[in-house]
Amino acid sequence: LPLWGWRYSFFDYTAGGTLGADNFVGFKWFTILFQNPATVHDILRVMRNTLAMSGLGILTSWVPMVFAIFLNEIRSNKFKRLVQSLTTIPNFISWVLVYAIALAIFNTNGFFNAILSLFHIDSQTNWLMSADHIWIKMLLWGMWKGLGWSAIIYIAAITGIDPQLYEAAKIDGAGR
Repeated sequence: LPLWGWRYSFFDYTAGGTLGADNFVGFKWFTILFQNPATVHDILRVMRNTLAMSGLGILTSWVPMVFAIFLNEIRSNKFKRLVQSLTTIPNFISWVLVYAIALAIFNTNGFFNAILSLFHIDSQTNWLMSADHIWIKMLLWGMWKGLGWSAIIYIAAITGIDPQLYEAAKIDGAGR
C-alpha cells in the first residue's frame, strides 16, 4: 500500500490536485536526475557506498556465528554472562546513543586518544570525523551493535543440538 504513492512521480502533481491524463508526464522527473553531471556523480557514489557496505556485511556475516561458538565454549558462567550482556546491550540502544558512545571514545579528547597518550603518542585526531577507512568504521559499529543479538540466535540453535551427537562424535574420535 505505501508504494501506491509512487504513482505521483509520474505526474506533474500539485497539492490538492487530481491525477489524470492532462498532468501525466511519464519519466520526466527521472530523466532530470540524469541530466545533471553532479547528480549522476552523487547517485553513483551513493550506489557504490551502498553496494560496498552490503558486500562487507555479507562477507562478515560469519562473525556472529563464530562468536556464538566461542561463547558456547566458555566454561565460566559468570564470564559468559558478562560477555553476553556487554555484547547484547548495544542491540537495545538507539543509534543516537551508539554514536554518543563513539564520540566519547574516539573524539580528540576521548578515551582512545587518552590511551595513546599513555604510550607517549600525542594524537589530536578526531577518529570519527576522519574520512579514512569509513566503510570499515561503519562496518565495525554495525557489527558491535548487532553481534550480541545475532549470537543469541546462534546460541539458541547450538543448545538445540542433541547431546548424543557430541557423545557419538567423541566415540568416533572427534573433539568438541
